Amino acid sequence: MPRTFFPYMFFIFITSKISPTITTGFASSLSANAAYLNGTVNPNGSATMARFEYGLTTGYGISSSYVPIGSGSDEVTITPTQIISLESDTEYHFRLMAYNDIGTSYGTDQTFTTRPLPVSPIVSTGQSTGKDITAATLHGTVNPRGDETMAWFEYGLTNTS
Repeated sequence: MPRTFFPYMFFIFITSKISPTITTGFASSLSANAAYLNGTVNPNGSATMARFEYGLTTGYGISSSYVPIGSGSDEVTITPTQIISLESDTEYHFRLMAYNDIGTSYGTDQTFTTRPLPVSPIVSTGQSTGKDITAATLHGTVNPRGDETMAWFEYGLTNTS
């Protein structure tokens, strides 16, 4: 029986693309009314857009603007996204979401709590002692109420308050 020789070989490669892979990061630089949200996205080979969703519940309701992630196959760190106009001393939920032509992916829910509004320190000026023609000892107390505080005496020839 004669041998048949096939000079051409055909290879078929099947690649499957997948929707983005997401890691919701952490909230940083918290203040009374703002925070920065962090996370990473792997576009998995397709042009991808990403944004953060946030709100008072896991229903979120508020979104940051979409940012382009690219179409590579490596994890991309999202530039920290600032969110503003938050309520002070309030817990917020957030997650990172991204989409490409394959589908949409959602990161896990994370939470942060904004800081309370700063409060003014409590200051009490006491009586001066040891007064003479060139010097006096000034007395007072300051309660910083939990915040970093600077204190000083102001003095002069008249009362300006």
